[in-house]
Amino acid sequence: FRSDVDTSFNMQKYIFDILNIDYKLLEISYSSLDEFINSTTYNAILFGTSYRTYLKNKYNTEYKNNNGIDLLIKDDNNLIFDNSLYKGIEKLFFNKNFDLNDKSVLLLGSSYTSNIVYEAIKNNYNPKIYIASITEEKIDRLRAGDIRIKKVEIGNIDKVNLIINTTELGNQYQEDYLMLVGDEVPLADTVMDLVEFPVKTAFIRKYENIGASSYDGLLILIYQTIYAISKIKNDYSYFDKIDEIYSELKEKFNDIKNTNEG
Repeated sequence: FRSDVDTSFNMQKYIFDILNIDYKLLEISYSSLDEFINSTTYNAILFGTSYRTYLKNKYNTEYKNNNGIDLLIKDDNNLIFDNSLYKGIEKLFFNKNFDLNDKSVLLLGSSYTSNIVYEAIKNNYNPKIYIASITEEKIDRLRAGDIRIKKVEIGNIDKVNLIINTTELGNQYQEDYLMLVGDEVPLADTVMDLVEFPVKTAFIRKYENIGASSYDGLLILIYQTIYAISKIKNDYSYFDKIDEIYSELKEKFNDIKNTNEG
């Protein structure tokens, strides 16, 4: 097995290293990508975000069918497309016994990632979702009953069951970044942050301090990556290692954070 991985700052490589899986990091131009995909030099490609436009334009039907593409597997001469972020989030919801039917969800952001999270929720549950954004991007297929709101309108919501932050996805050192500011923010039973580093973001700390449970971006990244590995190798026992990987990486990233602060 060989995986060719491109991620901009590459936290995923730590997961491959822990599992002793061979991979190669590539920075490859769009002009060379067609030839590479049609070659026989790989088993799978896990794409970084910089290839999103290429994949959407080149494989538009597959892109729509999968709510985006970040994983390509070569099976003989067939190309199998998948979305490891979407599937990873689905798996996390299942493993953590989420029940969002008839609940309320506040989704912060309306980017590509927000669309994936939105579809993962709506394809499995039937909650009412508020989508708040400070950009002009929109959820592609907003379902009946769900509502787009402006950032300034967030304070009009008293309480939701779940808040998911998808803003600033992929950035490191976003500890002080928070779309929800001040005291007039909705209460929530649970929060989820897709920012991967630091593990304990300002958003998570804010809600843990008022009693909410939380799921951080590191855990979501691990679910995403383990799904990709499991799909490529056709071995879903890797999901049994999630707690072990999470503990090891959380300690590693805390050491990195402390070193940088020192």
